[in-house]
Amino acid sequence: MSSTSRPDPKALAACGRQSQTVGWRPAIGLGIIGLALAAAGLKGANKPGVSGRGVAVGGLVTALLGTILGGVVLGGVAAIVNNKSQLDRIQTYIDDARAKLISSSEVRNSVPGQ
Repeated sequence: MSSTSRPDPKALAACGRQSQTVGWRPAIGLGIIGLALAAAGLKGANKPGVSGRGVAVGGLVTALLGTILGGVVLGGVAAIVNNKSQLDRIQTYIDDARAKLISSSEVRNSVPGQ
């Protein structure tokens, strides 16, 4: 940190990138945070004598891509959840998979020495 107590642009940019990389599941919310942090890092990196512009641009790009991907995933999940025939098909698939699994008692009986 400098004497003016401003955050390091490289740190802001890296936080922007990491918030999206680590948190892809809630991508919309963390993507917006990542975009804001990366934009702040980019703004700070544009000042004379400050490096880190590449990291800030990378953070901005990954946060943007993650936000878009999160929106697509959420849209796909919403489309599936709102479609009864899709839900029935998924439930049938899950039921069939569970029927093919062996039970815990069968596992215990197949272990030698017990």
